[in-house]
Amino acid sequence: MMKPKNRISRIACTQDRLTVLNNTLNEQDKDILAMIDWNRVKDLRDEIGADSLQEVVGMFLEEADAEVAGLRDDPRQDALESRLHALKGSALNLGFAQFSEKCQAGETAAAAGAAEQVDIADILASYDTSKAVFLEGLGSVSPA
Repeated sequence: MMKPKNRISRIACTQDRLTVLNNTLNEQDKDILAMIDWNRVKDLRDEIGADSLQEVVGMFLEEADAEVAGLRDDPRQDALESRLHALKGSALNLGFAQFSEKCQAGETAAAAGAAEQVDIADILASYDTSKAVFLEGLGSVSPA
């Protein structure tokens, strides 16, 4: 296969390959790909460096694991809004797009007095899956 010579050609070829790939993925695969905003992860790496990214990832996972454990062990509705707010912000900064969206929806519901309608199990499952996908793909985010 010939390499495109200019930037526009490279972008067009990349878009063609992504279209082909997208058409071959099933809905579950597409959901998994949408869990993490890898562009955000790369931007963060470029902003702070690869070594600092590893530190940030470690801190995020430590803090998020503690908050998630709190939700698992004590899903009290009076603390739900603040827990989901903290998780949402951290998750969004690190590219956990789907998990952050679920936290936002839960936070909004809790703030509106409908904390009992928040699907905590779905949020926890989203975190677990997002974390696994993130850790698996993190190695492919090449150093800056």
